[in-house]
Amino acid sequence: MTRMYFADNQQKQKAFDRCYGQMATSHFKQGRKLRALINQEAAEEALTEQMAKLYASSNAKQHEYDYDEVSKKLRGKVDKPVDHSKGPK
Repeated sequence: MTRMYFADNQQKQKAFDRCYGQMATSHFKQGRKLRALINQEAAEEALTEQMAKLYASSNAKQHEYDYDEVSKKLRGKVDKPVDHSKGPK
């Protein structure tokens, strides 16, 4: 580390203020960049979660309708549940 010698305290104070001002600015910029990176990662993670839920729900619906995995065609109709609240027709 090099030592700096100053003729008076005013020059010493200005140099001190300049050095710590630059350091504070650098830390502020790095903090902003870090917060932006964290926010971006959180947004990507949320999007990944949404895509996973959408994929899982689409697979669940696919199994409800009994698709054939090889031909990708519907094997048989799925019977709709009977609504007993309406009574006989």
